[in-house]
Amino acid sequence: MASGTITSYNSNDIEKLFRVSIKQILQARIFLGDFQERRHIELLSAYRDVIVVSNTENELIEALDEVIKRLYTHYSNMWIGITSPNMSGTPAGYCLWVELPDTPLGKYWFQIKSVKFRSNEVLCKLKCLRTMVADDIPFQSSRIRQRISMASADSSQSTTEENDTIRSEIQEPDWSLYYENFRNSLNENLYYFFTNILTLENIKIGVKYFSILFVSLIAFSFQSVKHIGDFSLKFMHEFSYFVHAATPIIIAIIDFFSKVVGGLYILIAMMWKGSPPPPIRPSVQKMQQYRAIRY
Repeated sequence: MASGTITSYNSNDIEKLFRVSIKQILQARIFLGDFQERRHIELLSAYRDVIVVSNTENELIEALDEVIKRLYTHYSNMWIGITSPNMSGTPAGYCLWVELPDTPLGKYWFQIKSVKFRSNEVLCKLKCLRTMVADDIPFQSSRIRQRISMASADSSQSTTEENDTIRSEIQEPDWSLYYENFRNSLNENLYYFFTNILTLENIKIGVKYFSILFVSLIAFSFQSVKHIGDFSLKFMHEFSYFVHAATPIIIAIIDFFSKVVGGLYILIAMMWKGSPPPPIRPSVQKMQQYRAIRY
């Protein structure tokens, strides 16, 4: 009993040490990522946001490569929310499959807050620091990280000052800053549209799809006209047979109703005309002739 208890305790300690080592490798790292899409994970029956790590993040890519090897060696039946370019069915590059609440598509500076180990999933918790702007040149990424980390540290130390600044900005909005952010967001969205959506391959697929659709509509129109004409001819042919067979019956019905109406009219005429006077008897007629001769 004692040995079994010791073995269970040691396995739990090993699991905790393994998870702590994974967190130490990734936690608090700041990187540039591209939020491209949201995909459905069949193993989890849920959606995850796909963050593609920038190719300039060499240190993070090396760390992710090491973490992927450890996780896939240690866990065989869990969803690992970190993928490499070698995995089939995943976007190109190193990707983090995370949960981002209410974040539009685009490029952002992210920070890995922690790594969550769930029952069937390994999930990286990210914090979106700010959007990427045109001044964020790749070779200045170290300076940008320092500036972002310093800004986050200053923000945690001077919360009241930032609240006052926010209140002043709300009272007196800087329209030039709004316009600059809108322009940067529009440029990013247009760049994403023309580089990821309006590509030569997508144009070829679209032209092929619409060509097939156009040909299908033309063929459908011809077949519809053909079937409608065939149905009309057959209907007229059968209708002529019906008229030929039903003509005597229709004529007999019309004759019957005409006789009924004619008899009704004759009956009404007889009722209006009245009865004829009674005929004169022969004896009375002879007496009238005799009287006439005497006179």
